[in-house]
Amino acid sequence: MKKYKRVIILITVFLIITVVSCTRIVTDEINIVDMTHNHYKVDPKGQLIVNAEIGEVSIEKTDRLTDQIDVDIKKEWKSGMMFQPNSKQWIKDMLKDLEVKIKRDPPDVRIDVKFKRGKQHWKAGLKWLTVNIDLKVPRQYKVVNATSK
Repeated sequence: MKKYKRVIILITVFLIITVVSCTRIVTDEINIVDMTHNHYKVDPKGQLIVNAEIGEVSIEKTDRLTDQIDVDIKKEWKSGMMFQPNSKQWIKDMLKDLEVKIKRDPPDVRIDVKFKRGKQHWKAGLKWLTVNIDLKVPRQYKVVNATSK
């Protein structure tokens, strides 16, 4: 009878540890964020051209007396541990591969956001990736948003 009670206690402890571990695996998240902030002087007669193959572009026109644009870019990967498609290194490589080129060709400024290896290469991870591009531009500055969805 004593052996039976010990076995029951051991099985119960094992089950509790297993349930806690499984719950932790399911609820844990991977959250990797890469943020950049830049500002550029611009010519009021020029235009800002934004071409992003992925992400949300938010453009705020300001009444500030300024001749600069502010560019904030946030690349974020968020997934559950159990549901991530690949390793953390794969995720970091994906974020690094998402290239943001800012080209100044007076009087214009062009922002291109695209994957160096192509969007198709990273298809397995796109549902966990969010990209937010926040722009603050002078009200008189022309903005062309050529973002593809």
